[in-house]
Amino acid sequence: MASPSLASSINHNPRGVFTSSPRPEHDLTTFFLNAKRSLESKDLIFRAADLVNNTKAALENAAILLPKCVYLRNALEGQLAAVRSLNGAMTQTKRSFVGIVQNTRKEYEEAQTSLSNILTSLRDTTLDPAFTPDREEPRTLHDFVDDAGVERHLGEVQSIVARADSSINRYGEMLAAFDQDLATLEATLSKLPNTSPKPSSILHPNQNPIPRSLSALDHLTVNLVDSFEKLNHHYEQCVDALRRTEATPVQSSSVGLLQSLSPEEFRVLESDAEAVEEVLEEMSHYLNEMETIYAEEVQGHISTLEACHADTGAAFTQFDDFQGNLGSYIVATTEFEGAQKEYHSLIHPALDRLAALSDFYAGFARAYDEMVVEVGRRMGIKSKMEGIMKKALAEIEELYEYDAQKREEFKAETGEFLPMDIWPGLMDSPMRYSVEAIGGDIPPLKKEVLSNALRTVNGI
Repeated sequence: MASPSLASSINHNPRGVFTSSPRPEHDLTTFFLNAKRSLESKDLIFRAADLVNNTKAALENAAILLPKCVYLRNALEGQLAAVRSLNGAMTQTKRSFVGIVQNTRKEYEEAQTSLSNILTSLRDTTLDPAFTPDREEPRTLHDFVDDAGVERHLGEVQSIVARADSSINRYGEMLAAFDQDLATLEATLSKLPNTSPKPSSILHPNQNPIPRSLSALDHLTVNLVDSFEKLNHHYEQCVDALRRTEATPVQSSSVGLLQSLSPEEFRVLESDAEAVEEVLEEMSHYLNEMETIYAEEVQGHISTLEACHADTGAAFTQFDDFQGNLGSYIVATTEFEGAQKEYHSLIHPALDRLAALSDFYAGFARAYDEMVVEVGRRMGIKSKMEGIMKKALAEIEELYEYDAQKREEFKAETGEFLPMDIWPGLMDSPMRYSVEAIGGDIPPLKKEVLSNALRTVNGI
């Protein structure tokens, strides 16, 4: 059976209408040369055969690599799960101690703020000048504070908290290194295809594209060969036409062409000649499609499996290197836990001492107000005593005046009859009394000072 013409194979001029008339002989020569050059497309056939053979070899290679990748990937995933669990436990250890230290720091900050407020209150409370009348410069209650003792107590707590923080920071740096190691291991495993049993996994048997690719390549190869056979048939027709033309003994080449080929034969030959380029483009399209299938599906799948196998080996090497680091991480965790427990055993007594110091100076502030109230009480007693004293002196003065008058009357009535030496004190003045306050100095506080202190003490 003769091969169909090129024009019919690509549906060129489907109505079969050709208006051209026979042309000079050089047109036929052009057809022949183009047809001969088109046979160079045989290289496309050779390349297609290489792609098919390479795909068959890739299918065998995939059957070997796939189970290796699945087994090794699963083994590494199990080891990584154990490392993740250990990393999570260490992270939780740090988080728990960080929480404890944060609570401790909060207690310290609250104690420090409370003490600072108390000391500020003492600094803002001026000692009434009445208590120190000999001092020119005013004093505050803060002047009586042992600043060195305060700094010592604050420094003690700060030092313990700082040591606990430093321990946490060092442990955090170790955990960061552990996290980096874990991230490196995870990154290595992430490069490997997933071994999930779901069909979407690249390592699932149903995801092997090579059998499907091989079938597609075979089909496209058949199309290539069929197109090449049509080109070859056109070439043979051109050769036959040239031979027939050269064999016609007519002087005019145009007349010879007319006598050697019928108009219908020339139109078919001309139509096929016009379709050569389109057939070549179609063959190139077939091969490009084959190249794409081979590169993306066949080579892509094999590259994935080879990368899986290579990355798996690299991952095992990384796991071996990681074992040395893991030992140091475990030792660091043990040391960290011991250090934190020691710090916590020290911090609470130190906080208690700081709280006691705050209570002491808060008591000092209250005691000052109570002292002012006590001064007021003493001033009241003094006032009452002075009132009693003034009343008594007034009564004594009345008696004195009365006694002096009576003495003058006695002297006037009987004094001339009595000798002066009969009683040396006969003519003396009456006895007088003087009252002297001994001790008990009380500062002369102003009424408003006493009132403010009384309101503070009574919580008003």
